[in-house]
Amino acid sequence: MSDEPIASKWAQATFGQEAAQLVQVIPRALHSAHERAKTAHLGVQTVTLEAYGHGLHAAQYESLAGALAEVAGTSTIRLNGRDIVLLKDQAFYPLRMPKRGGHLKRVSALRRRLFDRHGPDPAQEALDLVWEEGGPDLEEIREGASDLPDNIQLIVLAYVCTVETGLVELRWGHAELLDDGSLRWHDSEVMQLSM
Repeated sequence: MSDEPIASKWAQATFGQEAAQLVQVIPRALHSAHERAKTAHLGVQTVTLEAYGHGLHAAQYESLAGALAEVAGTSTIRLNGRDIVLLKDQAFYPLRMPKRGGHLKRVSALRRRLFDRHGPDPAQEALDLVWEEGGPDLEEIREGASDLPDNIQLIVLAYVCTVETGLVELRWGHAELLDDGSLRWHDSEVMQLSM
């Protein structure tokens, strides 16, 4: 029996025949990003994990773009200086989570706009808050969200990875980014990690 990951029905419905290749390539790409960041951390020899964190942030996009270039039908688009891979109206967006089931400590304005514009509709409607005079216009925020085409949906690649443990969990699918920095998954599954 093979240890190679098998594409689920959800992955096959979303990506067609490319799903089988994606479930093999994506974990390897993120593992490669971890290895590159770990090498940078060890090379700098600092007590803090800045070199690892910054290195992993950059390497995750580069490793994914390089590995997914082999998958038929993919293309890339530059977003905030990073290559984002597109396939079948889906954009692969890597997101390192601090721990299993955890939440992001800080959510950048760009990340918030990406999820608001290209993520699924909220499962629960937000409170109808009235903006103060001169406050931001939500439609203006969404319109200036990104350089991604309007029809693109985010495929979130949420993963847990540390310098000590490496890649330990990877979930992919469509998710909302909640105000507390956690994700509410709509369609998702845990990806098998085989390196």
